[in-house]
Amino acid sequence: MLRRESRLYSNERRAISERVYGVLRRKATYDLCIDKSLGRQALSLSTVERDSLRLALCRVEGGETQETVGETSGIRHSERAVLAAWPTLGDHLKTMNPLQRLMAEGSL
Repeated sequence: MLRRESRLYSNERRAISERVYGVLRRKATYDLCIDKSLGRQALSLSTVERDSLRLALCRVEGGETQETVGETSGIRHSERAVLAAWPTLGDHLKTMNPLQRLMAEGSL
């Protein structure tokens, strides 16, 4: 689909594709981080808000700083706790039973 978008250079199309597939591969893990860090507030997130948080987490996982992502991703200040929770999610995963951990870490 992106090949038809003539306004984008091939390297831009590649970067977009990598980001989208990165979010899809780690969706369950990102959702666990969102739910764990926001608690009940996560239940009221719209689809767009949740997708924005997933994309922001993908950027942090890709090496961007939490500060940069928080300032440029358009997520609410109150939701930036999700970015801070990402580095410690591994510790939480270690405490989960194997089946839950597999579901959270699963990929396509």
